[in-house]
Amino acid sequence: MRGFDNPAEILNAIIIIVIIIIIKIIEMATTIQISEDTKKKLFHIINHLEKEWGRRITYDEAIKFLLKDENIKFNRNEFLRNIKKFQGIFKPGEGKNLLKESREKDYEREKRF
Repeated sequence: MRGFDNPAEILNAIIIIVIIIIIKIIEMATTIQISEDTKKKLFHIINHLEKEWGRRITYDEAIKFLLKDENIKFNRNEFLRNIKKFQGIFKPGEGKNLLKESREKDYEREKRF
């Protein structure tokens, strides 16, 4: 390997390395177009994840979190089997009241976000 004879050669080599690194970083980033509403919702998710995980979260990490399989899967038959276990434990109308209260709590939680 060739050595450097003077400081100018060292500086030139450093500049070339820095330029290559900057080009590689720029190549890694991709721009996507989303609406302001989607951006706000994604920002709220990032804030929530940062509080939960205790560190900074990138938009990429938030999107990957939302796209994880376990967040999407829903097995209707398994859901119905689980619901049937609890049939008859509420008095008439009590389930609707609990659902209404639960939705009100969810709504209040969303407003705080």
